Amino acid sequence: MAEQPPIPGTLGDPVPPDGIVSPRPAVWVEVRAALMDARERKRDRSIPVPPPAGHDGLTTRWCRRRWWETLAWARQYGLSSAIRELCEDEVILTEEPVEGAPIPNDRFVCPRPHAWDEIYQRLLREREARGDPKVPRPPIALILNGWAFSTWEMRRQRWLDQVRWADRYGFTHAIPDLYEDDVVVEPDLDW
Repeated sequence: MAEQPPIPGTLGDPVPPDGIVSPRPAVWVEVRAALMDARERKRDRSIPVPPPAGHDGLTTRWCRRRWWETLAWARQYGLSSAIRELCEDEVILTEEPVEGAPIPNDRFVCPRPHAWDEIYQRLLREREARGDPKVPRPPIALILNGWAFSTWEMRRQRWLDQVRWADRYGFTHAIPDLYEDDVVVEPDLDW
């Protein structure tokens, strides 16, 4: 079997080219392991761990966003060389660019649990990277049991508390734009 040429643009560009969502799950685990090894070789404890790999329960848009964050993380900490070029059969492709418009509306409650947990974990990583013991932990995302035993209003309030925390301590950059498939809206009960 002939070796496939690498996908141009998977390294070095600010973002992956349109059509690439992310590496396939097994390849992504391999890439993350290579990044962790490169991080350890640098012996610099100020470098946080790379974003998690994976696809479990994530939308296409969220997978692409997480892959972009991984590439940005590698560039930020000078570890891009640890990511090898990926061939076509090692990536998940989509025929059309993933697009969407942010969703602020009066029925918006909070991010879906998978997105909310990702944001919460990102806030924790950013707080840890700052290393300031005076900064408290962010309000915990209401996922799992927190989700099961909370009302729409409790979820909305906790999300707003988390956003206010990020604003107060300078972490708003860690909260990405949210799109339709990332959010929960109150059901329309006018029936």
